[in-house]
Amino acid sequence: VGRISDGKFQKNPSTNVFYLLVKGILQLGAIPAEAATVKTDVMPVDLCAAEVMALRHAENTIYHIMNFDPPGLGDIIKAIDKDALVVNRDTFNKVLREKIFSIDSELVAVIVSNLSEDVSRIPGANVKCDITRAHLEKEGFTVPDIFMETVFKSYKKGE
Repeated sequence: VGRISDGKFQKNPSTNVFYLLVKGILQLGAIPAEAATVKTDVMPVDLCAAEVMALRHAENTIYHIMNFDPPGLGDIIKAIDKDALVVNRDTFNKVLREKIFSIDSELVAVIVSNLSEDVSRIPGANVKCDITRAHLEKEGFTVPDIFMETVFKSYKKGE
């Protein structure tokens, strides 16, 4: 995702599935309610690097560099476009059918492959980062608030 310092995103976003998914949802203007609740670890690269540097002399050799409190995908979408709708599955499918030919064609496959099922039922790993958090605090590193408006600024511009 975009850097926390200035929101700048990678040079080739068209190869990033997450970026394409978000772009597709924004073009549709809707996200299924069950997908909106899926926790999505968005961790700015400059914050990852800062955490790695803070832990470089710590006692462990393995840490989980991740967002300690990841937002739901719907929260990310709303941070980019406050008018985007969180809708039930039937409404989402209707919106998709209505807009399928008006959105970028390369996004259709990304949307369908990622949102065609009830994604809240797909099992995922529950990674905990309590040890990492404790070691960061021990090293004197404070994790700054992630301001999604800054991190996703490039999504709004279409960069």
